[in-house]
Amino acid sequence: MAAILYNDRQSTYPVFFIIFVIECLLCAGLSVYAYIQGDFDVIIVSLIALVILGIIFVSFLWMQVFVYDDRLTVRYGFFNKTIFFKDIRKITVEPYDFWKYGGWGIRWNWTDHSTAWVTRSGVGIQMHMDRKACFISVREPEKVFTIVHGRLAQ
Repeated sequence: MAAILYNDRQSTYPVFFIIFVIECLLCAGLSVYAYIQGDFDVIIVSLIALVILGIIFVSFLWMQVFVYDDRLTVRYGFFNKTIFFKDIRKITVEPYDFWKYGGWGIRWNWTDHSTAWVTRSGVGIQMHMDRKACFISVREPEKVFTIVHGRLAQ
């Protein structure tokens, strides 16, 4: 098992928690209304929706970034991305361009076909591979840059 050189766990914006609470209240309200009306099928569907929303919400609360000896791995929700250092042609520290990607989360840019893994705005690392690029938000972008850039020179 490779040694972890950097580990970062970022939480999402609190507004997503507020949205989740509103969705839960809507599902609970629908269940109560369906119970009053005697429609038990709607109760079951709304409870299933509540469980699914809970699973999705919990899985997307955090994004984790790991830097190993030979690769960088990002985990966000049900999705993982691994970038091997041998594939990276250029790495820079850059601010996140909200308008380029259109929000937070796992984003794809239509013009340059790059991806972004972002939980919060701020500074992150931009990596360029052969035909694609990837932006990843991290708390300490200079530290990640130093680690990865040092490994690229080897």
